[in-house]
Amino acid sequence: MSLLESMRSAADLAKLAEVNASAFSNWRSRSPDFPPPHKIDGKELFEISAVAEWLKERRIPVHRRKDSEPDGYTYGDRLLRNLGPEKLSDASMARTRPVTEADLADRLWETVESMRDSLDRSAALDYLLGLVYLRFAQPSDWNAVTATRTWPEAQEVLRRISVPVPGAPDRLLFTRVLESSNPALRDVVDFVNRFSAKENAGQLGSALLGLTRRQSGRSGGQFTPPEVARLMVDLLGDEPVHSAYDPFCGSGELLTVAAERIAGVLADVPIEVFGKAGDQWSWSTSWMNLALHGVEAELGEPGLAVEKDSFPGLTFDRILANPPFNLKSAELDNEVLQWGEPPEKNANFAWLQHVAAKLAPSGRAAVIMPSGAASSKNEAHIRGALIKGGIVECVIALPARLFRFTAIPVTLWLLRAPGHNVYSDEVLLIDARDETEVDRSARRLTTAAIDRVVAEHRRWSTSRKGNFHGSPGYSLAVPYSELEQDDYNVQPARYVSRRTERREDSPAAAFATARRELAELTEQVRRLNDGLEATAATVLSSGRAEVTGEQVRLGEVCKVIPGPGSVKRQGESPGTPLVLPRNIRNNQVNYGELDLVPEALVARYVRYRLADRDIVSARAGTLGRFGLVRPSEAGWLLGPGCVGFRPGPAVDPHYLVYYLNGADAQEWLRRNAVGTAVQYFNSDLLRSMPIFLPPRHKQAEIVDLLRPYQLSSVAHSELGAKLAHSLDLLTALLFRPST
Repeated sequence: MSLLESMRSAADLAKLAEVNASAFSNWRSRSPDFPPPHKIDGKELFEISAVAEWLKERRIPVHRRKDSEPDGYTYGDRLLRNLGPEKLSDASMARTRPVTEADLADRLWETVESMRDSLDRSAALDYLLGLVYLRFAQPSDWNAVTATRTWPEAQEVLRRISVPVPGAPDRLLFTRVLESSNPALRDVVDFVNRFSAKENAGQLGSALLGLTRRQSGRSGGQFTPPEVARLMVDLLGDEPVHSAYDPFCGSGELLTVAAERIAGVLADVPIEVFGKAGDQWSWSTSWMNLALHGVEAELGEPGLAVEKDSFPGLTFDRILANPPFNLKSAELDNEVLQWGEPPEKNANFAWLQHVAAKLAPSGRAAVIMPSGAASSKNEAHIRGALIKGGIVECVIALPARLFRFTAIPVTLWLLRAPGHNVYSDEVLLIDARDETEVDRSARRLTTAAIDRVVAEHRRWSTSRKGNFHGSPGYSLAVPYSELEQDDYNVQPARYVSRRTERREDSPAAAFATARRELAELTEQVRRLNDGLEATAATVLSSGRAEVTGEQVRLGEVCKVIPGPGSVKRQGESPGTPLVLPRNIRNNQVNYGELDLVPEALVARYVRYRLADRDIVSARAGTLGRFGLVRPSEAGWLLGPGCVGFRPGPAVDPHYLVYYLNGADAQEWLRRNAVGTAVQYFNSDLLRSMPIFLPPRHKQAEIVDLLRPYQLSSVAHSELGAKLAHSLDLLTALLFRPST
């Protein structure tokens, strides 16, 4: 692209960004860092890449976004997208910012439509996915394809290409396009060959599978929406694991997300990924999708796992499953049915039993089930056996129409390995049916909805046994004894509207206790608030302009310490506490649900011992929380899934933890974290993070100004939670019939 071709006028750029001329003029006149124009033949022209780079910092407001533009979409994204596929694929544009999945989907869909004269959309999508797979996963075969000049020559090469299957004969990859005589199909090879960035392979695979979902719906494959996949993985926690399994892997999307999370936590530790596909199309699609995302997996022979287990004798740390609903199967594997035989025409509980049987000790699973599985009468005996066996941990009612091509409401079941119930004898029920936003023909879970479910589950799992207070209309922990009275019905809506206190508790006494605690906390908040005005006056009088400093890299001012891949732990004393992602809250280490390392094994992990004034953070999953290690936590161990920072003499640890939890650092992390559905960062990336570093005395002054607001913020959060709990108690007290 010549210099002139890489430039546009202000009017052209405003049109490409779909804003009026005055908006573009305001950007230019009010922002000193806006890219300056070049004078060419008397005209002012701007470099497209420079303007796009500047505009990618300007998110499009919600009310101005199009339906096709996701959360976080910027005017820079829109400008580049409107340039068109040819300009977008130019190398100068590729340097400006990563191409989004929406960009790729548009370009791929145009290519699919160009093949309509010779292939239907389904066959065209399969052909494209196969070519993309060859491009990045089997380069020698790809070179042979690109060396051809005509479609007949390409057909002869494609006819011989297969997918390598460990321990089995190779599978032919291309079957549906080989009978077509349309020479334009050779042009598609050249189109795919223009994608040269290896890191785009996963994006291309995801975009193609998204188009396949749009085209075929549920009948074409067992597709799990990305938001649901993220919820499933987040609920299973950040703890490192070494194996993952999906017994009905659809297009491999759940295994991709699971492997991404595991890789983010364990870095270079080998991960074993296993899957079972329902048919040949699912097998091939899963294999290619996983390969495009850099995931090595072992896929069993196509077929139903509840009829034949492809991995007998193996168990897994994590299982994610979205099996077919209400499947009729007369040839179930009897070895799986340890908790009861399901109805002849409905294998839902065969899938749940298969998953439970395949869990390793301390393993956990997330399984999507139809809503009726939670309450069906003829399966109550199996539900009861699973519940009494401590296997059913939580059931979550999800909204209808989450799956674009079906209105069936679903539930999400969290299971634990048999004999490993570390919680009390109760099942957590969450009614999240209303936690969605509407997106044309479907609903989708919002980030806030996912975070709320995960937080509620964590609040339950970290509470003392039998002491969880549910949220009215949303959650409740129901004892096994109460479930037994209701034929083990675990429909959340049946229970969550009930009072959240145990029947044997005295509502009046509980409310009186909460009232005293509320009064004490209110007084604490009042005292803290008294100091905030003085702090604000100090900041306003001194002026922000007096704060000077330099930009340094995080790795220049502190040592970055990755946590171990895995640690053997125990739940009871004696032992040394292990800091995990769930223990990092409110700028410090939280003492809730501490895991312990047996004293006999502590010496193995001496290099992970934390010191006073170290900083800890999660490095996968829920990112962006940094906590300071206080003297009382010195000697504890840095846990799996975490990273530690040991500040040097140039930086005040209190200043650093405030900075890392601040807006600038959080935005940098958001933009630079690796991964799609599950984000993570590695040590090298963290070392490169830019840090604003004033002199030490100024750092201490900043800490003194921030601390009152931090303490008040935490106290207000606790006050809000205590008020909500008091409201629950008062509601139960007032609405209870007199006795």
